[in-house]
Amino acid sequence: MNLTKKKICYELNTVEPVENLIKSSFPPDEQESMELLLRLAEKPMVNFWAYYDDDMFCGMIYVIESKETLFVLYLAVPGELRSKGYGAAIIEDVRRIFNGKDVVLHVEDPYEDESKSEQRLRRIKFYERFGFKDKGYRINAGYTIFYLMSTEQDYRISTYMDLMEEYSDGEYTPKVYKEDSCK
Repeated sequence: MNLTKKKICYELNTVEPVENLIKSSFPPDEQESMELLLRLAEKPMVNFWAYYDDDMFCGMIYVIESKETLFVLYLAVPGELRSKGYGAAIIEDVRRIFNGKDVVLHVEDPYEDESKSEQRLRRIKFYERFGFKDKGYRINAGYTIFYLMSTEQDYRISTYMDLMEEYSDGEYTPKVYKEDSCK
């Protein structure tokens, strides 16, 4: 595996494969427009990368960075390349670049939709291999519930809330609750 990455932008012709991957990997409710992602990726706190194995497109990641944490908004590998180590290599690359920072991400509630439970549980197990743990926080996005997973032992939800506020310029406030509290 000879992994390289490129910033996703129109000038580098990296947009089309990434846009297609997002559309094929995430439910419509979870897809932001490419125009919005690219506009927000102009912020210094955002890294939006396409990954290649030699010349073959093999995945993408969209990471939002604060002083103490990284939030992975999107991580995807084309279906035909899954289970070949690309997702793991992308995660390892990001953790190497941002050495020492906590990494946080959302995964869909595996029990919310029985038809998708097996896939969602596999996704959770994948992230657990890299030290991610379910922190007991749930994000109610209106259309689905997400688990908040983090690599930090003592994760403070205020860190996530501050990051989301800064990233969205105050336009987005996640509805967060502890698993054992009222929704």
